[in-house]
Amino acid sequence: MFAAAKGAKNIFQLPGCWESDVDGHWWIAINGHTETVSSSRGQDVPPFSVVIEFNGWPAGIIGPDGGVIAAGGAANEDTFIAALKASKGAADRLPDPDICPDCAGAGLPDAPCGTCGATGPRNGDPTETQSEN
Repeated sequence: MFAAAKGAKNIFQLPGCWESDVDGHWWIAINGHTETVSSSRGQDVPPFSVVIEFNGWPAGIIGPDGGVIAAGGAANEDTFIAALKASKGAADRLPDPDICPDCAGAGLPDAPCGTCGATGPRNGDPTETQSEN
């Protein structure tokens, strides 16, 4: 839900991981591929898994068969979930990248709006990055 709220789509088609800051402390890299892929920060992210950092330190990994996360006072499952919810809530209030900013008509990124004909990029959150392997 977090990645979808941030505009992530078809992450299996990316050349690497889908990566995002959650807040000022948490960062994630999601691998949607069938093979291990390196994140832009150098971690090997197993297939269909999420690598989690807290303040630049490894803090967890979640995969199809379960996961583990730090259990410290500041970095733990509860604070990670709270950060995801807070960031997702902020993302829910961002303009939809696929909605025309001129008339609110539906359109695809970089394609003319089907309602008003406006053109131009309508891309997602500029804090997101995509690693190249």
